[in-house]
Amino acid sequence: MNLNADFGIRAAVHAARLEWTPSPIPGVDRRMLDRIGDEVARATSIVRYAPHSHFSPHTHGGGEEFLVLDGVFQDEHGDYPAGTYVRNPPASSHTPGSEPGCTLFVKLWQFDPDDRTPVHTDTSALSLEPAPDIPGVEFAVLYESAGELVLLERWAPCISIAVPIPGGLELLVLDGGFTEGGEEFARYSWLRQPAGSTLRAAAGPRGCRLWVKSGHLSHEPRSPAPPKEAARSSSCVSLAVFAVFSRNHQPAASRSRRQSWPPTVRRHKEQPAAPLFFRSFLADHTAWSAQMFQVVEPRRRQR
Repeated sequence: MNLNADFGIRAAVHAARLEWTPSPIPGVDRRMLDRIGDEVARATSIVRYAPHSHFSPHTHGGGEEFLVLDGVFQDEHGDYPAGTYVRNPPASSHTPGSEPGCTLFVKLWQFDPDDRTPVHTDTSALSLEPAPDIPGVEFAVLYESAGELVLLERWAPCISIAVPIPGGLELLVLDGGFTEGGEEFARYSWLRQPAGSTLRAAAGPRGCRLWVKSGHLSHEPRSPAPPKEAARSSSCVSLAVFAVFSRNHQPAASRSRRQSWPPTVRRHKEQPAAPLFFRSFLADHTAWSAQMFQVVEPRRRQR
């Protein structure tokens, strides 16, 4: 499934108007905002747990980020009441559920693969501070890294803003509302704007409270790899060595400037290409594997 899968264009979803879509687990329903993949997917969703519902145990191969919107989310690590912001990094696992029921804003498979930092923050206890150069906006940092900045923001009533977003921006309305592009955004409305655009918006008469992520759309989205058929044993070593080396030596995307909200500047160095000696070794080893397959396979057929 591909839903709002072009990250180079603006996308908006008013989730409160959508019907709930059942998940494979009884009692767990979803409103999908963007998605690349089927059940294992790079996904942004609003998820509802009915009272006494439980999801099956699972491991987060690409990480999980969520904000509890209402109710109490639970797993074997504890209870997470409304307002709790959580980041479960790649390779983490749990068995989620909710006895009283709850609603979550959830993002899957959107972590840096090397990120191993768990986050568990009660946003109701945070103090907000004025945003520099943006009158009427207050914020608190939920998470910050070289590749993204996640904030809780509050906009004063009726203010207008125009903010460049070179790294892209995504937001969810938690309370109140605003207008952008002639479109009204109310509670649980979601907006994603591409890298290099400008956010031009006006807060409503009650102002608004927002979850905001920026800086994360300046590179290609990472998605779960599709399942593949098992390779023949004679070629497994060559493919495994190539996959590991390629992953560790692909050049990083050039990102000379990265601006978040508030603006920050990031610099990244490109990783070196694969050395010549390894390319020679890989070619020799692949040829050897092919020869071994030609010798071993006829013997297997004779058995």
